Amino acid sequence: MQQTAFETTTRPLPETLIVETRLDLPDVAVAHTLMKRGSDLNSPDGRAALRWHLQEALPRWAQCAEAILRRLAKPPHFCVVRSFPWVDLSPGQYHATITALVSLLGDISNDNAYGSKTVADDVRPIDPLSSDVTYSFDCEVHADESSKPKPEDIVTLWCVRQANRGGTSFVWSVAEVLGQLRSMPDGLNTEQMLRDHLFPFGGKLRRPVRVLLAPIVFGRAGIRFRLGAILDAFDVLSRSPSIEEESAIAGLLEAIRRTPAYEFNLERGEVSCMMNRMTLHSRATFSDESRWLIRCRLNNAAYSNTCEDRDARWIELP
Repeated sequence: MQQTAFETTTRPLPETLIVETRLDLPDVAVAHTLMKRGSDLNSPDGRAALRWHLQEALPRWAQCAEAILRRLAKPPHFCVVRSFPWVDLSPGQYHATITALVSLLGDISNDNAYGSKTVADDVRPIDPLSSDVTYSFDCEVHADESSKPKPEDIVTLWCVRQANRGGTSFVWSVAEVLGQLRSMPDGLNTEQMLRDHLFPFGGKLRRPVRVLLAPIVFGRAGIRFRLGAILDAFDVLSRSPSIEEESAIAGLLEAIRRTPAYEFNLERGEVSCMMNRMTLHSRATFSDESRWLIRCRLNNAAYSNTCEDRDARWIELP
């Protein structure tokens, strides 16, 4: 089993999945100021205090955040938010401003980049001659942080600077993917394997090197999936996937391929918001070294299906 080029049918982003903001530059300046006062995002009291101040100071953004959450609660569990007035911000203001604004969507994860304790990290090219997957390749279909025991509920990607060509985003509804799988020959048995079997995730990129065992599909329409993380885990375990494991993963990939993805290009001042465990996403390759997104991940139990995912566990490596 290996990663290969992935082609799928697509559909445009409908207006129903777009949330408009009504913020102006003074609003953004207020959010930046509140964040720079020294909010302690590592404590529940600090996060609650920041949310309260934001709701009081920026009622228009509080209303927008509520609209985003209402949209995330309904299939296909994602939306694109536009348009933030980034034009006059300095590069040093982006992270603090975004961190403040996104805090109204849930509890910000401070494990956004594994082990870094960061709440907002850059998604931008590192070295075009390296194997940096942020730049060099099509991004594989995945749900974020699938090798964590409890991946974050919400993923937000804020576009500071779009690529001049390429970098197109794709999002799939997991409920639609599972519906497609059930219509395929032997699809019900494949789904049962994806639900019952413990697949390995993780491996090389975790420090210390660890492997997580978990089902790929859980609950009503929950998913934990990144083929690269599964292949890394098999490599660490010094074994190959069984015929049954390989067949189940191939069936899932075929169901994804048959399910039309929502296709869109994030532009400056736009945000992609996804329920991480109810959607899959990827992007096309690009060659513009100036492309710059900022990612924040959050947890929000009121909108989460993580409670349906009960079987994930670390295994001890020799």
